[in-house]
Amino acid sequence: MTEAPGIDAIPTSRTAWVTDQIREAILSGEIPPGAQIRPRELEERYGVSATPVREAIQRLAAERLLVTTPQRGAQVAPYDPVELEHIYELRLLLEPIATSRSVARADDEWRAAVESAFQAMEAADHASPAVWFRQHNRFHRAMRSRCDSPWMLRIVDDLILHTERYRRLLRELPAPARPRAEHIELRRACLAGDGGQAAELTRQHIQGTLDVIRRRLAAGPGTEDQAG
Repeated sequence: MTEAPGIDAIPTSRTAWVTDQIREAILSGEIPPGAQIRPRELEERYGVSATPVREAIQRLAAERLLVTTPQRGAQVAPYDPVELEHIYELRLLLEPIATSRSVARADDEWRAAVESAFQAMEAADHASPAVWFRQHNRFHRAMRSRCDSPWMLRIVDDLILHTERYRRLLRELPAPARPRAEHIELRRACLAGDGGQAAELTRQHIQGTLDVIRRRLAAGPGTEDQAG
């Protein structure tokens, strides 16, 4: 799983900066699903004029993180079990393939990047869920980074962007069960050059996460579960 677009890099414009800020607030749950977007409040919050906020709303609507209607303006897209199934259907198809094709093109630099990302994830094991998920995303991104299809990588990245807000349901858990054994096996398969095994383990890992999110959506907020 990849990291959602962050705000660490210097943006190319004020609109880009505001877009990144609002996107991060949506993906982290700071602005929750279904919340009304009030442009004047965002202008005051980020200290910008109306134009960057208006353009940011248009961009985030194009990314389907916001829903706009003439009557109600912009709202954060609600959780949608049907959307979740469609997104994960594609992830389960494409991400294992991307990982397998990446492993097939492995070299020492790629193996070092995978190992570095794995160690960073291990080091974050007792960190906050947000920090751990960030390193988790880095590890999965490193694994598929050598896939020879830029289109496949771009599509997978877009799909993962839209699962970030659903994965917030895992971050709400009191003690998320971080699947360390699965990641150890994924690392082993990658470093051994076993693309088929890496692909199957990736598929199982994604399926496990989907199963947990399904249960969380069905149960509603405040229900304990185990994260995959």
